[in-house]
Amino acid sequence: RMATPGESAAAAVTAVTSAGDDALAPSLRHLVADAKIKWVFVGGKGGVGKTTTSCSLAVQFARRRSAAGKKVLLISTDPAHNLSDAFQQRFSDQPTRVDGVPNLYAMETDPSALLERHTDDVLPDDGSAPPRGAD
Repeated sequence: RMATPGESAAAAVTAVTSAGDDALAPSLRHLVADAKIKWVFVGGKGGVGKTTTSCSLAVQFARRRSAAGKKVLLISTDPAHNLSDAFQQRFSDQPTRVDGVPNLYAMETDPSALLERHTDDVLPDDGSAPPRGAD
């Protein structure tokens, strides 16, 4: 569920995760239960509940996949990171285990820094375009 006005994302995440599977709407059960799903992207305008939705989904995915020994990684690329607030623990650009959910990891990345770091790996030193067909 989305946070109500005046309610923190952490409170909404706690409400959903405390309720367990019964809190999942039928439209989301198939998504969480489908073992073939590897990626879920949550996006939208500001204030629509992206953090609450992504955190809730990640916890449900982690719970469903724990029996199979699968790990779940929740990544935020939002410049105004809120995962640390939602889970009430500090995250960095490295996967960190989420307290209370054994196979859930989270990280907060800076897309601009990642792009700059990896661009240096693929572009020639003189700034020109890489040769056509370069890997």
